[in-house]
Amino acid sequence: TSGKRRRSVRGAIAVRSRSGRLVVAARMALDDYLAGTLSSEARSVDPREYLIALQVLQRNYVRTHRQRHAPYADVCDNTHCQLFHGLATSPRMRSIARDASVIALESDGSMPCYYSANCGGSSLTPARVWGANEQGYSVVVCNDCRNSRWHRWTRTIEASPRAIAALADAPAAPFVDDDFKIRVGRSIGFNAVPSNTVDRIERRGRSFRITGRGFGHRVGMCQDGARELALRGVNAKQILKRYFPAATILVTPPTTATP
Repeated sequence: TSGKRRRSVRGAIAVRSRSGRLVVAARMALDDYLAGTLSSEARSVDPREYLIALQVLQRNYVRTHRQRHAPYADVCDNTHCQLFHGLATSPRMRSIARDASVIALESDGSMPCYYSANCGGSSLTPARVWGANEQGYSVVVCNDCRNSRWHRWTRTIEASPRAIAALADAPAAPFVDDDFKIRVGRSIGFNAVPSNTVDRIERRGRSFRITGRGFGHRVGMCQDGARELALRGVNAKQILKRYFPAATILVTPPTTATP
């Protein structure tokens, strides 16, 4: 179990001690991991073309983030990397993961891989959020996520001593600050500030009222927007091109066994 959630894996398990805590690492087949993270980051009832586009990015993420958690593992099982709640139990998700493996997304030798739940109306670049010069990303205006509750959000937080301390070093709003979101999340809970983009912070008596946009880091593909596009009949390649206009999409026909 991890975070009170039971994980099912297929492969070797290694358990190590680090700073008084146990680190459990699973060595598993890449295809098993990818189908599992697809099932964890999306729903089996989601439109097929959206799921294919998402899986292409998830595969790129693994390829570009190997040893992120070295020496213990390549990636972790939470949103620091990609959610992984265990092996995929849905035949549909496993089938989609296989179908997505023939599509490659590249840009000048790099592999764009980021996605977030909701971009709040426009995506951000890695340079804007993390100061990272990664190829293949553009600021993309997205009106397809506007019906989501995360397009614009408001949070009311009790003005506890912990909350006051957490919000004391907030930049002047409006701002985009991923480190601020993480600091507040670790202090008073990650639901307090859903994204790195805050439009306003107000002290109202015994509480704070925080308004912002988007959910997550807002870099790359907007999941809510991509899902809506797929519902309207847009295919996976078109979805990827929508959010990564500077990237190249390559399709390798699946190999067939010869008699």
